[in-house]
Parts: sequence; structure tokens; C-alpha cells
Amino acid sequence: MTAKVLTAMLAMGVCLALTPNAYSISEREAAIADIIDNPDKFNQTEVKVLGQVVQITKTSTQLGMFWTNFFLVDPNTGAQIAVEYGGPINLQENASVTVYGDAYKKPTPTGFTPVIRANLILQ
Repeated sequence: MTAKVLTAMLAMGVCLALTPNAYSISEREAAIADIIDNPDKFNQTEVKVLGQVVQITKTSTQLGMFWTNFFLVDPNTGAQIAVEYGGPINLQENASVTVYGDAYKKPTPTGFTPVIRANLILQ
């Protein structure tokens, strides 16, 4: 192989090695109550959360982008947190799921509320 081809292959390998894979995130497994009780600790943190889906709402923007919002409830404690998912997904009420995403503090008129912006939802 020529030096140019080898250099290009090396550069591509370095780029691939440094590109994060969205499905192998180094998430922190967290309880819903922990995120709600410690929003500053979890703000802008990748998390893995288990729970049951309730209050599903699906919307779309004028540009045709779909959003699915729901609450994730811890079946042991009853604690619940809002989840936003940028896309359509087939969820059933009371289904048990694992949500991988980014916890953040969403601004509200009275302050903020903890929310998870889901990247992956496993049923």
C-alpha cells in the first residue's frame, strides 16, 4: 500500500476510536427518587433508569418532528420523573422499561424540574 492510503487508514481508525458510541454510554444507574432528590448531582449526567411507563403523550411539530413524552414510575417507591424522547416509539401504558439518557434540570415558571432526555428505551 502507498503511504497516502496507510495514512488515510490510520486517520480513519483514530477518528472511529475517538467517536463515542451512543449505545455504549458510560451511564450511571440511578433510582428515580435519587434524581429527584439530588437534581444538581445528576444534572447533565448520562443515566440508566428502570421503571413503568405512564401518561404517554405523542406530539409532532409543524416540521413533522415527532416527540414522545411520558412519566417513568419506580414501582417500589412511586417516585416519578418526566421522560422526553425525540421520536415515535411504540410504548404501552404500565410497560416496564429501561431508559438510557441525559438527566437535566428543565426550567419551569417556578424554578426547574428534573427530566430525562432519552436516547434509548428498552422494553
